[in-house]
Amino acid sequence: MQKTKLGNYTVYFENSEEYHSLKNDVFRENSYEFETDNPFPIIIDAGANIGLSALYFKKMYPGSKIIAIEPMPVNYQLLEQNVFENNLQDILTYDLAISHKSGTLTLHTDTENNWHSTASVVKGNWTGTQNTEEIEVETKPLTYFINEALTNFNVQYIDLLKLDIEGAEQKVLLPAKRLIQDKVKFINCEFHPHSEQSVSKVVKTLEETNFEITLYRNGKEVTLDKAKGLVVIEAKNLNL
Repeated sequence: MQKTKLGNYTVYFENSEEYHSLKNDVFRENSYEFETDNPFPIIIDAGANIGLSALYFKKMYPGSKIIAIEPMPVNYQLLEQNVFENNLQDILTYDLAISHKSGTLTLHTDTENNWHSTASVVKGNWTGTQNTEEIEVETKPLTYFINEALTNFNVQYIDLLKLDIEGAEQKVLLPAKRLIQDKVKFINCEFHPHSEQSVSKVVKTLEETNFEITLYRNGKEVTLDKAKGLVVIEAKNLNL
């Protein structure tokens, strides 16, 4: 295990190359920035990894209250340590994967470079090219986590649903579309293409539930027909 300073934070991590890549994405590129007039925004952080996103949210929105979800055991241990060592308040951590139902699923985790942030429901990870091994993890559906946030923080709405779940996006979002429509104000979803999901289907479903969609590829806004490969879906709920 290694540790470093990140602004006022102390961050524990294992893989230096992976840490610097994630740090650049989260803190330099501001991948999870969103607008809110709520001084205490409620955030579901699915795919919380070692907690850099939670640190970012607390830096940008000090009053934020966070549900942090991470299924990889090594990541989860570091997530808990980074929350504890930095004395972060109002963060509930869950050693679970997010899926379409309660149960278990198989994750495929990188064995070549030990990049645990790429663990995926797809063999070879979402690119299909990595050497991976299988681990079994416990799952809960998105509706469970939305209700956990509403109940534990005694609120009516979720300000941000952040999804970085390496290929499970469609399976997670579609069954929960009605609760998302009623309770989630903004979505930031990293979408990983593979044979079992389609960005156009996710976009269509969100638009049908009155979300305004913006798509990004390599940091640049694109139209749906240009949304090839890894893209970010930002969705604003026009009802809330």
